Amino acid sequence: MPLGEISNDAIPPYLWTGAPPPEEKNFVPDLHFVEFDKDGLVYIGEGGQDRISIYTKQGKWIKDYSVSPNTPSRGPDCGGLPPNTKMPPCGTTYKMVFSKDPQQKYMYVADETNNKVWILDHAMGKTLGSFGSNGKYAGQFHWINAIGTDTRGNIYTGEVEQAKRIQKFVPVPAWRTSIQ
Repeated sequence: MPLGEISNDAIPPYLWTGAPPPEEKNFVPDLHFVEFDKDGLVYIGEGGQDRISIYTKQGKWIKDYSVSPNTPSRGPDCGGLPPNTKMPPCGTTYKMVFSKDPQQKYMYVADETNNKVWILDHAMGKTLGSFGSNGKYAGQFHWINAIGTDTRGNIYTGEVEQAKRIQKFVPVPAWRTSIQ
C-alpha cells in the first residue's frame, strides 16, 4: 500500500479464543525476519499475525502464508521475557530459512511459541510437517529463536533464554524410516 495509507497507530490486541488473529492489512508488531528467495521475492515474518508476507522488491504484495495460525500472537495471552511474566512469547514466525537445494523446495520456520520447526512447501506455503516440542532434552526446544541450513540438508537451531544452545538435525531418508 502507499506509505500515506499505512497507519502508525498501535495494532490492538485481541482476546485469543483458539482461533487465528483478526485480519490486519498493516504490519503487525513483532516483525522477526526478512529473507529473500532465489527469485528475489521478499519474505517477512510477522509474529504478531502468525504469517509470512511475500512481496516483490518494489513492495508489491504477492501472498501470505499462515504458520500455525491458531497460536496466540498478541494481546493479554502473550507474555514478554522473564522475569516480568510467566506467560510464553507469542506468534509463530521467529526465523525462517530456505532449503539449500536449487529449487529451495522447503521453508523451515522456527516457532518460539510452540517450540517447533515447521516445514513448509516453498511454492505453495502448505505446512508439510514439523519437529520438536517443549523441553531441554535433545530434539526439544526451549524458546527456539534461530535456524539455518547447510548444503547437505542439515538443519541448525539456536535457543535463547535459559536453554542457550545450538542443535544440529541430520535428515533421514524416507526409506530408512520405514525399516523396522
